[in-house]
Amino acid sequence: MCGRAMYRNNGRNHMYYRCSSRNISGAECGQNQAIRADALENTVTDAFLGSVGHLEVVKRRFVPGVDNRAAIEDVTRALAELREDREAGLYSSELGKQEYRESFLRLEARREALLSAPREPDRWEDEPTGETYRERFERLTEVADRNKELRESGVRAIVHAEELPKIPDLVERLLGINAANADETDKVRTVHRGRVALSFPMNLGRIILKRTAATA
Repeated sequence: MCGRAMYRNNGRNHMYYRCSSRNISGAECGQNQAIRADALENTVTDAFLGSVGHLEVVKRRFVPGVDNRAAIEDVTRALAELREDREAGLYSSELGKQEYRESFLRLEARREALLSAPREPDRWEDEPTGETYRERFERLTEVADRNKELRESGVRAIVHAEELPKIPDLVERLLGINAANADETDKVRTVHRGRVALSFPMNLGRIILKRTAATA
């Protein structure tokens, strides 16, 4: 385990993930034992779906808020200009006076309507899709799409040269918490599966929900 990324490569009979140090002259880590792609992908996928596969995919829709402050300023400015024109001698005829009054009343009514409208902040609305993440993952037939989903969810797989000891379920959960007072985003769960050490955030469900906002 050297910490470098692994990439998919063609083998004689199968696809493999190999350490990227193999392609860097003089940088081979000596621990770059390849792992079959299907074995690694299945291991990571099973762990991911075991955590969030039952959750429903929620599409987040952005709803712009209502803020009339800029429009109110525009109307107030128009009223001030109208007064200035009147004081400068414009609208001096009877018809002009009538047009001035109508314009002023129209702008005042517009401002009152804007002032009475409630301000609402921007917000996101959750829209259930009726599809679970397990069902969605089954539809992602391309490996690149699945890997992208896993990376963006904070899932990390570290491949070791040798088999790792099995971690009891309770210890798996406890080892992932950096400290008792750690922030929720700092907590990860560690799982050993064969040569693979998997880590993913304890708040994985919330991370996924948040990420849908950026892609909706």
